[in-house]
Amino acid sequence: MNVVVILCDSWRWDHFGFNGNDWIHTPRLDTFSEECAIIDNAYTEGLPTLPQRTAAFTGRFTFPWRGWEDMQPGDERLAHQLFAANVYTSLISDSMPMFTMGHGYTQWFDHVDFIRGQSGWAFTDEMLEADVDMTHIYPPGRVVNHPGLQKCVQQFSVWESDEQHLAAQVIKAAIKWLDGYDKPQPFMLWLDTFDPHEPWNPPEEFWRRYDPEYEGELMPICPYPRQEGFAITEREGRVVRALYAGECTMVDKWVGVFVDYLRDSGLLDDTLVVFTSDHGEPLGEGIWGHGLWRKFAPWPYDELAHVPLLIRHPQGHGVGRRFSSFFQSCDLTATVLDAFGLEPTEKMHSRSVLPVLRGEKETIRDFAVACHSQESGIGASRSIRTDEWTFMYWPRGKPDAPPSQNVAEGVTELYRRSEDLAEQTNVVERFPSIAGELELRLRKFEDELVAKG
Repeated sequence: MNVVVILCDSWRWDHFGFNGNDWIHTPRLDTFSEECAIIDNAYTEGLPTLPQRTAAFTGRFTFPWRGWEDMQPGDERLAHQLFAANVYTSLISDSMPMFTMGHGYTQWFDHVDFIRGQSGWAFTDEMLEADVDMTHIYPPGRVVNHPGLQKCVQQFSVWESDEQHLAAQVIKAAIKWLDGYDKPQPFMLWLDTFDPHEPWNPPEEFWRRYDPEYEGELMPICPYPRQEGFAITEREGRVVRALYAGECTMVDKWVGVFVDYLRDSGLLDDTLVVFTSDHGEPLGEGIWGHGLWRKFAPWPYDELAHVPLLIRHPQGHGVGRRFSSFFQSCDLTATVLDAFGLEPTEKMHSRSVLPVLRGEKETIRDFAVACHSQESGIGASRSIRTDEWTFMYWPRGKPDAPPSQNVAEGVTELYRRSEDLAEQTNVVERFPSIAGELELRLRKFEDELVAKG
């Protein structure tokens, strides 16, 4: 057995045809999903990007100890366990945060390939010689001084097709590595693409289908909601959502190219394939994002915390079925280990979902949490989801909230998931006893984590 994990950054759960979206164009993953088990209740426990990677690489909840912090030298790691078990490991990614500031996410991987280019990490100095006009990236009067974004715009201004975009670069690097793989032992490939993370700059052929009537020059590819005076009009919002959807469609194409390679090379016959994301992306009012643009506020609503999860088992376990078991980011560790016949360590909180696919268990978790723990002050948030309910609270107030929303200490919200998956109607005043029970359950879970260490 080999394992391939495909993780695409910032891909909303509801932006796939296989999850019921009838306007998004994700044909390659929709087709691939027919060969997979679909886990409907996968949620990121620690938000956003690096906390999710920490949980997935260590098999431990980051909540309530960590936030946006480095991996620690004493952390037990998935890559180390596989190294000790004689499994060859490869990390191929363009996710810049994983490779900077000594975060340590690459340790114990046998092979690491960092594809430069995201967040201003230009490929070559030649790309930085391009003369670009930044005024079309933001609405007039709201252009921000962001040198990293300017480098991004410079480098993709010389790209001629989607084949030069970063998602394509990562996929082609993974194919090249697999083509040359000649080791006798099995492998685990962690393929981590930063797209569809902002900036959202897909070629026009990908975004135009979502906004065919747009005739302007404005391309707000990376809104900066913390910028003073930030506001975005309804027209601008439609452009942003079209760009994001186009980015998803472009990445879908390249994930399909990779799956085709796995099939044509025969690797699908003995390789477990996992497709997921680290978190979603708020994109405006209502169901789009509760009034938020991008993941700048610690609001763990469904559009941010809910992630897609497909698992294709070479022996066909769970194929064509949807499973309601809750799944957390740290469970990726035990799931990968299980494919190799290995167990998580005693310090890990991780649980493999493969027994559910094999019909040995009904579920591995009956609830999921999603939290922001990186700030001890107003930035902290907590949430818990069961089959029926979502409960969330901000112990020290709800940050970045519009004036119309309560920002007092202990703000609580309750949503009925069976009727309101997008978490739009707060029913906490109608069901205070249920909210109290869920808060107690969440606090007990946190206390048990702390007690176990």
